[in-house]
Amino acid sequence: MATFLIRGGFLIIVGTVVYLAVAEALLDGADEVLVRRLLLAGGGTLAGGIVLKIVGRLMAALVARTCPRCGRTVARGRVYCDDHRAEAINEYRDRDRERRGGG
Repeated sequence: MATFLIRGGFLIIVGTVVYLAVAEALLDGADEVLVRRLLLAGGGTLAGGIVLKIVGRLMAALVARTCPRCGRTVARGRVYCDDHRAEAINEYRDRDRERRGGG
């Protein structure tokens, strides 16, 4: 969502600048109120996306990574604790063998 807002904000700002350039070159001039509103909308959208991205990263850093089976804290990049990791791998292999029809 944050990336969508950031890209949308940039798109609105770039579109506004293009509109401003085309309106000044081909028309009598751009509507100042419209340009101001579009720039505010683009800036607000961009700022909202940046804030969401920062908050998301802070939340990810604050939430402790825990094993889904026992609740103990696990190392970064891991899903299971050392005790349950091998167990989960073996269960996956067993299910895969059953699915393939092997015995």
